[in-house]
Amino acid sequence: MDSLFCFTVNRPKVIHEILDGELVMINLETGNYYTMDGLGADIWAMVEAGQSVGRIISALAGRYQALPEQMQQEVNKFIAELEDEGLIIRNEALHKKKTSDDPPIIVQSQADGKQKEFSRPILTKYTDMKELLLLDPIHEVDETGWPNPKAKG
Repeated sequence: MDSLFCFTVNRPKVIHEILDGELVMINLETGNYYTMDGLGADIWAMVEAGQSVGRIISALAGRYQALPEQMQQEVNKFIAELEDEGLIIRNEALHKKKTSDDPPIIVQSQADGKQKEFSRPILTKYTDMKELLLLDPIHEVDETGWPNPKAKG
């Protein structure tokens, strides 16, 4: 993946919020919802801030301990997974504006100054509430109302 690529959250199809310290995203188009670990949430925050893939990897290198090749490979895979799931989309306009003169990313380090151990970021996908999330609460419910879907057939 080109290190200058920039992505953005696929709004309005994707909404997200931190609940009880965990990042939760819902793809309103597919009905799938997702959670991600701390490293994934760090990556998500930088994508949301408009950072390029290269800048994200550089920022993580200051916070996590890993071989640069391993970190680059895992971050690229994770971003590709987010894109494949429709959670983020390429932002061509932002890509064209990015230069090597961008201000440095400030990465909050550990309180003790030590780097965290790097591990593969994990996106967990859930499909168990797909029917409810895709339900049109005005048109696709029975006479008792939401969340009771019309009987099929």
